[in-house]
Amino acid sequence: MRMRKATILLTMLFLAVAAHAQEVPPPAILREVLQLNDDQMKRLGELLESRRAAVEPLAHQLAQAQQALGALLGSDAADPADVGKAMLTIRGLQRQVEQKAHESSDAFLATLTDGQRAQLQQIHGLEKALAAVQALHALGL
Repeated sequence: MRMRKATILLTMLFLAVAAHAQEVPPPAILREVLQLNDDQMKRLGELLESRRAAVEPLAHQLAQAQQALGALLGSDAADPADVGKAMLTIRGLQRQVEQKAHESSDAFLATLTDGQRAQLQQIHGLEKALAAVQALHALGL
């Protein structure tokens, strides 16, 4: 019974957060929840723009590489070495995008106070709990 109440509570929280997130821009939500100051908000904006500028050309290259791989795979005479090279190119670009995301995340964390970082860890814990709630619902439990 206790687990069921917790599941219902987490589900309600998830639905409220999802509805709220659709109405309010994510930076504004972070400002409110983490109590970010003006300097932190400015830095967040700079980090987001920097990440966008770094990832955009990589995303374009990734799309081209995926199209090239698709063309190779659609060919009757595809050279396995070319397919392998195309896959390695794609994975390399994906890693670069992941690296840019990690760099942005680390830079954002560096702007937070200890209390804000602790609160962010709690939010990540809730994220895992919400994923578990979704899994329970998917399984009908």
